[in-house]
Amino acid sequence: MTNPEEATELAALLDAYRRWETAPPLTMQMGFHDAWLLMSCVQMASKHPAVSARIVALMRHAGEAIQGAVCDTPELQAIAAQGWEDLLTMEGPPPPGDPGPRLAGTGVFHGSERVRPELLEPDRPGEHVWIVTVAYRVTAETLTGPAEAYLDQESFAAMQAGCYVCEQPFEKRLTHRRCPGEPG
Repeated sequence: MTNPEEATELAALLDAYRRWETAPPLTMQMGFHDAWLLMSCVQMASKHPAVSARIVALMRHAGEAIQGAVCDTPELQAIAAQGWEDLLTMEGPPPPGDPGPRLAGTGVFHGSERVRPELLEPDRPGEHVWIVTVAYRVTAETLTGPAEAYLDQESFAAMQAGCYVCEQPFEKRLTHRRCPGEPG
């Protein structure tokens, strides 16, 4: 059962859907960068496991309309088409050197290896290297099987800032102090 506020919102949406069925197509102006970004967001959102197949089909229809308008070369068309494919699903064992299952967040996919180790080195002796560690809850099946883990608000567990070198948690007073260079 919905509350009165939700019922009013639902009635307004149903009314809008009825009106839109017979309305002429919407025309709007949007820059190419914004259109590409919107198309990419629709592609990413359509892969979320909580989205029903019916809604995915509607999203794809709208996203492909944007794709047709923004992709003005065959090369861009090919790049955009890849966004609709499930390129990140692992099938079979990972290739040699692969760090393991893919963790899907905002489109950045890494295993646990240090992707840019130079960022973890101090620029000068005694400098703290401040990092933020973010923790997400995942299942053992996700870590050992072919499934993806969606790192979003539903699985966000904790966040902590600290120095990568000396492992001290961040405190404002430490910003003016020399890093001891080893865990304290």
